[in-house]
Amino acid sequence: MQNKESTFQQVKSSTEAADRKAQSLLDSARDEVVRLKQIVDATRKSLD
Repeated sequence: MQNKESTFQQVKSSTEAADRKAQSLLDSARDEVVRLKQIVDATRKSLD
Protein backbone atom coordinates (compact mmCIF):
# COMPACT_ATOMS: atom_id res chain seq x y z
CA MET A 1 0.00 0.00 0.00
CA GLN A 2 2.89 2.35 0.78
CA ASN A 3 4.20 1.89 -2.77
CA LYS A 4 0.84 2.83 -4.27
CA GLU A 5 0.71 6.02 -2.19
CA SER A 6 4.27 6.91 -3.19
CA THR A 7 3.49 6.41 -6.88
CA PHE A 8 0.35 8.54 -6.52
CA GLN A 9 2.36 11.36 -4.92
CA GLN A 10 4.96 11.22 -7.71
CA VAL A 11 2.28 11.36 -10.39
CA LYS A 12 0.51 14.20 -8.59
CA SER A 13 3.76 16.13 -8.24
CA SER A 14 4.65 15.61 -11.92
CA THR A 15 1.17 16.65 -13.00
CA GLU A 16 1.32 19.83 -10.92
CA ALA A 17 4.77 20.67 -12.34
CA ALA A 18 3.51 20.10 -15.90
CA ASP A 19 0.48 22.26 -15.15
CA ARG A 20 2.70 25.12 -13.93
CA LYS A 21 4.88 24.78 -17.04
CA ALA A 22 1.82 24.82 -19.32
CA GLN A 23 0.45 27.91 -17.54
CA SER A 24 3.81 29.64 -17.93
CA LEU A 25 3.88 28.85 -21.67
CA LEU A 26 0.31 30.08 -22.02
CA ASP A 27 1.17 33.35 -20.26
CA SER A 28 4.21 33.82 -22.52
CA ALA A 29 2.14 33.15 -25.63
CA ARG A 30 -0.50 35.61 -24.48
CA ASP A 31 2.17 38.29 -23.91
CA GLU A 32 3.59 37.62 -27.37
CA VAL A 33 0.14 37.97 -28.98
CA VAL A 34 -0.34 41.33 -27.26
CA ARG A 35 3.10 42.46 -28.46
CA LEU A 36 2.43 41.37 -32.05
CA LYS A 37 -0.98 43.05 -31.99
CA GLN A 38 0.69 46.33 -30.99
CA ILE A 39 3.15 45.97 -33.88
CA VAL A 40 0.30 45.30 -36.33
CA ASP A 41 -1.65 48.32 -35.02
CA ALA A 42 1.42 50.57 -35.29
CA THR A 43 2.10 49.31 -38.82
CA ARG A 44 -1.51 49.97 -39.86
CA LYS A 45 -1.32 53.53 -38.51
CA SER A 46 1.92 54.20 -40.37
CA LEU A 47 0.33 53.02 -43.63
CA ASP A 48 -2.66 55.36 -43.29
